[in-house]
Amino acid sequence: MAFQPKLKTETLSGKFYYTRLNEPLTELKTKDGIKQIKPQRKLTLGLSPAGVKKAKELNLFIREPNANIPEPHVEMSRLVKDLNDPNKSRPKVLDENGDQWDFDNLIGNGSTGSVDFTVWGGELPGKFANAAIMTVRIIQYVPYENKTNNSFVSGFANKQPPSPPVQAQVVNEVPPATKRTPVSYTPKKQEQEIDDTIPF
Repeated sequence: MAFQPKLKTETLSGKFYYTRLNEPLTELKTKDGIKQIKPQRKLTLGLSPAGVKKAKELNLFIREPNANIPEPHVEMSRLVKDLNDPNKSRPKVLDENGDQWDFDNLIGNGSTGSVDFTVWGGELPGKFANAAIMTVRIIQYVPYENKTNNSFVSGFANKQPPSPPVQAQVVNEVPPATKRTPVSYTPKKQEQEIDDTIPF
């Protein structure tokens, strides 16, 4: 008989980081480059000491604090099975009054609240439990600020900031052609900048 994982619903409170609950996330940028992942919604929850204790009891994988997330934290996600109708698998997101969250308000790092999630697995030796997001409650909202031009870095914004208008330069006169001495030029190889600020 195949092993059947036990499902149960739990709740953790803490601070939200890198929260993507609206449009599904399909790729991440890591120090090793862009990584393709299964379509999903995702968040990272910074934990208090009490939250760390409960996460350990649930056998969740707890990540250490880093430069971007000062608390011990856990990652939670919810897979999107049908990209043609991704709203079917969207978690319920509520504000502090229990009303439906406006998804146009992107959730910034440092917002506080709680997450109801389904947890399973972790019973087998050497295996951590999985956590699937069910309901998110935002208690203290911190607006998202786009500090990067990358659409899937630092808070998972979907929209790029508008580019500043480019003013056309008016040239009234065409300068006479001048004789130039050829100069040898060897282009420098540009190194690709990799933003490894996302803790994945």
